[in-house]
Amino acid sequence: MLGNIGFCHLLRPMAYGAFHPIWIVGDDLGPEQDIIVAGPVCESGDVLTQKDEEPVPRRLPMPKAGDLIVVGGAGAYGFSMSSNYNTQPLIPEVVVDGGQCELTRRRQTLDDILREEIGRS
Repeated sequence: MLGNIGFCHLLRPMAYGAFHPIWIVGDDLGPEQDIIVAGPVCESGDVLTQKDEEPVPRRLPMPKAGDLIVVGGAGAYGFSMSSNYNTQPLIPEVVVDGGQCELTRRRQTLDDILREEIGRS
């Protein structure tokens, strides 16, 4: 399953096999099946569901266009370790406190990334 989150946004699963809860949010979710969650970068480590450098399936419903892939427990490490590797925009971040959700970083755009380039007119 390919998402718009990968190891450049959350390095911990690739770096040392950290487990993060993952769930799918959407309408009319289908039955759960074994799914490997991988990111958009063509690198062998761009897998969010791995242990000991091997992909490990999770029981999740197969997402459809418009569904959200939620990765929990990223916290401060996820924020501070994320990067624009391979020109990947930083993903939006939401802090969840009980039943309250607050957007704390909006999705980055390509213009946001390129704005810092020297010599751009």
